[in-house]
Amino acid sequence: MSNPVMDGKSLYYKYSKLQINSSSNRDVTRTAQQSAITSRSKVLDNLIICMECNGCGLKKISYNYQVREINCDLCKGEGLLAKNTSRH
Repeated sequence: MSNPVMDGKSLYYKYSKLQINSSSNRDVTRTAQQSAITSRSKVLDNLIICMECNGCGLKKISYNYQVREINCDLCKGEGLLAKNTSRH
């Protein structure tokens, strides 16, 4: 096996092309990331943390001398509620 030897000019040319292409791709990627974050934040704006379990999805109850964890009845173990959900 032979190792190809590259001089400094060829290496500079090779990696300068990559840098130019990556900077244009970076702008496209940044715009896509910003639009994804915006759409996700709209979904999260409609959710609140459950008041019963503090967002963990489990409630602790006392049973005789034991402490047991059960799924939260209000959020059904999800930890999050829709903003329009009210307590009964």
